[in-house]
Amino acid sequence: MDRKYLDNIANEQLLEIVKDFKNAIDAVPIPVCIGKGEEVLYINSFAQNKLKQNGESFDADNFFKIQKKLAYCENKDNLPILFINDGKEELLSFDVNMLNSICVKAPISIFKLAVDENLTILYANPVFFTSCGFPYPNNIIERKVGFLDCVVNDHKEIVRNAIENCKDSIDKTSNFSIQVKNKDGSLSWFYVNFQYVKNRENENIYGCGIDISDKKRLEDELAENYEKYKIAVSITGNYIFEYDISKREMYQFENSFNKYLFDKKVIKNVPDSFIKNGYIHDDYIDSFNELFEGIKNGKKISSLMLKMKDSDGRFAWTKITYYTILDGHNKPVRAIGVYDNMNSEINEKLLYEQEVRYRQNMANEFLSAYEIDINNDKMIPSTTNDVNELLNVVGLKRKNSYSNFLTSWAKLRVHKEDENKFLSTLSIDALLEAYRNNVSEVECEYRSKGKTDEMIWVLTTIHLIKEPVSGNIFGFVYVKDINDKKHEEIELNNMLEKDALTGIYNRRAIENKVADYIQNNDNADSKCGMIMIDIDNFKYINDNFGHIFGDTVLKNVAKKISGILNDNEIFARLGGDEFVIFFKNMNHVEQMKKRAEQILTALRDKVVITENVIDISSSIGMTLYSVKEASFYKLYKDADVALYLSKKKGKNTFSYYKEN
Repeated sequence: MDRKYLDNIANEQLLEIVKDFKNAIDAVPIPVCIGKGEEVLYINSFAQNKLKQNGESFDADNFFKIQKKLAYCENKDNLPILFINDGKEELLSFDVNMLNSICVKAPISIFKLAVDENLTILYANPVFFTSCGFPYPNNIIERKVGFLDCVVNDHKEIVRNAIENCKDSIDKTSNFSIQVKNKDGSLSWFYVNFQYVKNRENENIYGCGIDISDKKRLEDELAENYEKYKIAVSITGNYIFEYDISKREMYQFENSFNKYLFDKKVIKNVPDSFIKNGYIHDDYIDSFNELFEGIKNGKKISSLMLKMKDSDGRFAWTKITYYTILDGHNKPVRAIGVYDNMNSEINEKLLYEQEVRYRQNMANEFLSAYEIDINNDKMIPSTTNDVNELLNVVGLKRKNSYSNFLTSWAKLRVHKEDENKFLSTLSIDALLEAYRNNVSEVECEYRSKGKTDEMIWVLTTIHLIKEPVSGNIFGFVYVKDINDKKHEEIELNNMLEKDALTGIYNRRAIENKVADYIQNNDNADSKCGMIMIDIDNFKYINDNFGHIFGDTVLKNVAKKISGILNDNEIFARLGGDEFVIFFKNMNHVEQMKKRAEQILTALRDKVVITENVIDISSSIGMTLYSVKEASFYKLYKDADVALYLSKKKGKNTFSYYKEN
């Protein structure tokens, strides 16, 4: 505002503005003090409240004392303060210079509006026009600039509602935030105070506003950062708390609530309440108190590992770390605490150390013992294991991978029939998959060359464990000689599965093997078959020449048929002179007929006993089914029907059972 502009305002208008502007100045959100020498002419409500908040007495008789006290408030709160000491008259009749001092020196927008459709600006100081991007007019009344012209469209309704609120309120005031348009097209945020004044002729709004764009931007950034922080807190497995040092209160963040036994979001009287409620293990009470004493004394980072009750009421290993926050005077005011449940890590570490001791104590009881880093596919040599010796046995250099060793050992030392099982069970991929499925121990029985190169049964056991520092999966490998035990098992199994007379499978064994094959066959197009064999006239032979001769015939039959079988055929004696052969992957009837002819030919024989020539022959019944429809009982029943037909046809032949 300049002198030329003020001179253009009629004295009557000026006096009205001055009187009414007391309301606006009184609502200015900064301390304002006007004096004449030592005399205090005017101090606004904001300044009086600021003095009271800072514990300063209000001395209205000495302008300079108030100035000094407000200056102290300014240092503490960083508020701009307006001191004016050139007034010449009382507040309600001060002249143009007084108004000019207040309005021009004030670092805020001051204005008077007409309550009309566009809120025409009747008066405004230079700060208002600078903020809103309008050129300062020579005669504001002639220009008829509207306050709403400065406001963005989305916020014009906020302004209109504020005027209605002013009219309805007791003190006729309203505060609000809006965005205004700048000259360069950018937008600024303003915090505005409206004072509604109505006389006989006019309705006016007296107001002031302050640019809060920087504050708003910081608030937006803070809100954005807080959202990021909340996301980070929700993702992490840690529990976050805030500690108010002066109030001795701890506030739980959302992801931490009920993670421990704390049943309130705000925990008071910390750390005493933790100890009183039994949250802290007795062994760590002194250390826990020392932690909070360090926070109180401004220690930047305070950390402690202790046992603390979790939500289940059990003591769990917990790592507590507090980061202390200082105010502008380097006084500790708050601390952010991170409570990390370390129970699994500590237990894993203890388990790992226990396993190492166990490995060292047990190593001498095994053919070999060594350690592998499964994640990095490495064998770990040490003074207590056989890694280098094992690598040397299969012709590998030191520092070779576990996978290379496994492949070479399988090729050079493992029995061919067990090679696939050995590789698939003990490979890196198989061990990692086992650990993911919570399997802590992997075992594999196989035949391998021993120290004297003889083939023996061995058991390899790998204990899987997670190393707590690196997080890698390690395996402790033990290879044990189980040859004697395995042969005892095989002998016992043979007694259970083998026919005592002929040495081939018995009925129990073939029923189990047929059931296993059908259950584990996923090929929907696959077929299987069964041939039933019966010795012709066997009862006559047994009754007339004795059981010893009959047993000899049965053993010869078993021997001859076994000599022409392949790996896809399972041969068993069901009892008496009844034998069966189960065929895997038998997809054509003609194949079965060809096998039946071979069996009939192999069993045809002439035997001389006490000058008697005995013809030995057999009859065969057979059937064929898809695997998905087959069962031992169905195959056996249908083959038996076909065998009956062969006997009826004159024996020494075969018949095929076809459904329907």
